[in-house]
Amino acid sequence: MSTKPTSVPLKQDFSHLKTGRINLTILRDSILQQIKRCTNQFYTEKSNLPKQFTKEKCVVIDDDLKNLLGHIQALNELGASDIRIFKERQHDTSDYKITLFIVRPKPIYMEIIANMIKDEMNKLKQLKTKEIVSKQYGIIFVPRQSRVCEEKLKERGVLGDIIIDELNLDFLPMDTDLLSMESYDCFRDLYLNKDTTPIFNLAHGLITLQQLYGIIPNVFVKGDKAKQCYDSMMRMQREVPDNEKKVPTQIENLILIDRSIDFITPMMIPGTYEALLDEVF
Repeated sequence: MSTKPTSVPLKQDFSHLKTGRINLTILRDSILQQIKRCTNQFYTEKSNLPKQFTKEKCVVIDDDLKNLLGHIQALNELGASDIRIFKERQHDTSDYKITLFIVRPKPIYMEIIANMIKDEMNKLKQLKTKEIVSKQYGIIFVPRQSRVCEEKLKERGVLGDIIIDELNLDFLPMDTDLLSMESYDCFRDLYLNKDTTPIFNLAHGLITLQQLYGIIPNVFVKGDKAKQCYDSMMRMQREVPDNEKKVPTQIENLILIDRSIDFITPMMIPGTYEALLDEVF
């Protein structure tokens, strides 16, 4: 398998997001602020590089996230010397002072990252330099941190060498009238693995939307999972400070539908988001 870094699109025009029923550039700007907050802690001046490093920062991105991050036009703001795609294999980043992983919280990824860190530490030790400790590693989990992943890193003995943060990428503006969580495995997690994390993530995303666009006064639910999401959202809403609930309402109605109430219909109509919207509305 080739080790050549994978190129990632860095530019996209988002001016059209202002023209919808609600201004989705507000949501996109909120996401960019989160990304800047997460990545600002991973910064170094080229002039201050220790001798064993020739480059500043390498960002290794989960393959599942490359399109998602391309949509929010944030990679060019990471200040990275190199951007690579994480495809369940190791990368040699020992020439970089900072290696930052942006990944989904999957235990198998932690094994790969731990092996990579250990290999690079051993390589740096062979240089017999006193500046080995200046190598910095970071993991930004998307959309949430995972205790299971942290335990896996602890078992491998590298947790103390890593700065860990999370990037709450909930709803992404795909078009003027379309938001997506890009959660490819949510159906499998919910119905096969009995993992309710997707319900929590959706509820959290709805809370974020309401912090930006005001409380949604009318909520309709259909199905057990939809009801669970609604209950989770209401619990979170009670924990939101009152001063964050003063944004004027811009969304009047929310309809939550559990996919399990109708498995057949998606098989009978076009499969893309835009085709579905055209077909139904």
